[in-house]
Amino acid sequence: MENEPFYVFEYENEVIGMCRLDFGFKTKEQYEVSILVNPDQRSKGIGTKILEMSCTSFFTLLPIDSIIARVKKDNFVSIKLFENAGFSLQGAVDEFLHFEKYSN
Repeated sequence: MENEPFYVFEYENEVIGMCRLDFGFKTKEQYEVSILVNPDQRSKGIGTKILEMSCTSFFTLLPIDSIIARVKKDNFVSIKLFENAGFSLQGAVDEFLHFEKYSN
């Protein structure tokens, strides 16, 4: 069975966001994170908290050294989100920026 964790976050019985970890686009040893925040909850810092909590859990759950993220170059909100959650810019390919966060 493959491990690809998926978390749904709720507050006061309302879904405020989700975060999942998928096998990376290069190998199954590399995982890529995706996050979605309820539009009603944006600009409140919730995305950063969801991403930080999820990454902490992923690193505890799986024997991995890092998590990657791909963000479109013009998605300035997501770029700021990943930077705020401790991801470092690693480079760019086509229209995507590549970020990575390492386990502590």
